[in-house]
Amino acid sequence: MLKKATRMNNRYSEIAVGIKQIQEAIQPIVKCLAEVNRQTEFFTQRLIKAFQPFAPHVKAFVTYHKIVEAFKKTGWLPYYSAPFHYVEECGEDIQLLETRLSEYYRTYFDDIRQDIESRLGHYNIDEEARATFREALSAHSVGNYRCVVRLLFPEIERMFRLQFFENKAGKFPSKEMLEKLTDDKYLKDFTRREAFGWTLFGRLVKHLYEPVDNHNRTKFQQDSVPNRHAALHGLVIYSSEKHSMNMIIMADYVFQILTPQSI
Repeated sequence: MLKKATRMNNRYSEIAVGIKQIQEAIQPIVKCLAEVNRQTEFFTQRLIKAFQPFAPHVKAFVTYHKIVEAFKKTGWLPYYSAPFHYVEECGEDIQLLETRLSEYYRTYFDDIRQDIESRLGHYNIDEEARATFREALSAHSVGNYRCVVRLLFPEIERMFRLQFFENKAGKFPSKEMLEKLTDDKYLKDFTRREAFGWTLFGRLVKHLYEPVDNHNRTKFQQDSVPNRHAALHGLVIYSSEKHSMNMIIMADYVFQILTPQSI
């Protein structure tokens, strides 16, 4: 019995020694993990501090993205003075939002027109383009929506030709015109005007000058933003108030971003 107890005591001693050895072995690992945790916490705090100045911009981006997506569902392009609080007020009711935006663009068109005309003198376009734009605004104000799209697309193209191709005759691929126009364009400041402008930039690159054929014609018929190819070749009829207003918004944006070259 005594021998058995002695053997058990020896066994317990061996186990205790083993546990102590294990503890000693993992101690450096525990210290290392503690240091890693400290460094991670330090790095996280530094990262949070470093990104704090950008927090308002991130918040603005999220806000404007929500506005832009809601506008897109209604078919209306966003003019920078549009009442974006409609998006929150209408919630998921896109039909209500579309109705309220329609009322806004119709009721306050004179204000929008005055705003555009007040800036025309500062655009890098010639007097012919300014006069044409004023005629398009006048046409829209009296409900002559059909002629707005057909009036402004050729004028935009004339300015492209004058600015980037030395006013030469002949055909210039839309892709080449866009490359000239969009070179060095980027979002410099996330204000309300620039945020909506960035959206228009996307529509300019991905929609206005996209070729239209039998495979995608239906898509352009269902889109309220006019397409140059579809309009000038009679593939889609753009005759509504929304078509006209969207064309005015796009033309205003294109003329704004033209840089002085040949004018």
